[in-house]
Amino acid sequence: ALADNTTPEDITITSVDTSKAWPVVSTSCLDTAAANQQNAADFFGASLTSATNLRIDWLGGTAVGQTVSWQVIEYADCSVQTGTVAFGTGDTSKTATITSVTTAASALFCSALNANACDDTMVRGAVTDATTLTFTREGSGTAETVRYHVVSFSDGTNCYRGSIAFGTGDSSLTGAVTSVDTTRAVATIVGNRNTYGSSPSTTARYYNCCFNAEITNSTTVTASRGYTDTVATNVNWQVIEFNGAAAGPTITDVNTDEALSPGETATITGTGFGATQGAGGVKLTQEAGA
Repeated sequence: ALADNTTPEDITITSVDTSKAWPVVSTSCLDTAAANQQNAADFFGASLTSATNLRIDWLGGTAVGQTVSWQVIEYADCSVQTGTVAFGTGDTSKTATITSVTTAASALFCSALNANACDDTMVRGAVTDATTLTFTREGSGTAETVRYHVVSFSDGTNCYRGSIAFGTGDSSLTGAVTSVDTTRAVATIVGNRNTYGSSPSTTARYYNCCFNAEITNSTTVTASRGYTDTVATNVNWQVIEFNGAAAGPTITDVNTDEALSPGETATITGTGFGATQGAGGVKLTQEAGA
């Protein structure tokens, strides 16, 4: 639980490789007052300031108690780029330049911090191309900071993305995704929430624009919200399908043959290959029909 102030919370974690790790946070509002259910107190940012420290940033807004759930994901076969984007007053869209990535193997996680109105704070993000991230919001009355993490997988993991336009009254809509194995895939919303389609009002608070995402079958992702009222909005989603290749044999002796089935990966270890076979190495061959 965070204190009712604007001081960042530092949390000690088990040491991770920050070039291969990223944080994910979520929150619940502990105040039932309507006025406090749509303010910037509900928006948080997270970053790894060192291998053993997770920082939760909170700009406050109306002082209400908050509980933040967090996790730090460390994944061996990936690289992580992180940075911030500054929105000035009047800005509704900003871009960030990143080191080139394979977009089909990269996922974006982002969060926004703003001490004022929710329509300014709600930002959605997208991997626009190999070197560009784009962040968009509906409001533009105040400055804010967006923190992003781009995770680029190197093990055959696939990433799919899209956007869904919600009209007034829509509570659940679907997006099409290339066929995935649902047992090893997850869906997420890309943003700290998502933007308003119009400015907030007494009856159209930001929970109209709070979404969750799920994979409903191998080719469909569903985004849904609990309230609709009179708000139209857009939501960006992504599906991450982790590589499910079966582990193949560990080859330590080049004097024997090792069978490798389609889809398997082999681990070859050792420094003295050829010791019993002259100065040779490892030879991989493919048999007919394999």
